[in-house]
Amino acid sequence: MGCALTTEQYIPVVENLIRLNPGVYTNYDNAARFILTASLTEEQKKLALHNMAHIYNGLSGLNQEKYKIGKGIDIINLGTDSLIDNTPEYISNAFKLFDLKRPRLQSFDGVSKSIEELGKQSLITIQDLTKTGGVLQLLKNYISTTKFETVEEKTDAINQIRGELKEVINDLSKVDE
Repeated sequence: MGCALTTEQYIPVVENLIRLNPGVYTNYDNAARFILTASLTEEQKKLALHNMAHIYNGLSGLNQEKYKIGKGIDIINLGTDSLIDNTPEYISNAFKLFDLKRPRLQSFDGVSKSIEELGKQSLITIQDLTKTGGVLQLLKNYISTTKFETVEEKTDAINQIRGELKEVINDLSKVDE
């Protein structure tokens, strides 16, 4: 998919980041790391990185003391290197550029294995489900990073995982009988 510059849509994002923490987010590199580690699809990350780089480039041109473009020019150049149409390659290069490890895409089997591991516990707490790397986060990552052919296919996957989780929880209550 070609990437049209929609920079104006990202101005509020940059403004909010700078308001959130001006000491951190007046530097593009910090904003880019935030985007790369956020729970967004690769396409959303690519568009945010690219458009925000143009915004920071403009801000830096107005006040280099306050706004730092950092590796933003490199990100802009990724877009001119015909990588803009190859989202996985673009994102891979962005992760390398900022020395970040690219998270593995979650798979259905990964979520199921996590549920299976829960079943081995004698007690399941809310934290087991909601913690970083917990079943609910893995499910959210799986759903947000997987391209389903149809809504029904997506619903079936969610229902199957939900069923597995219910089964594990029901098995815990049978232990008390």
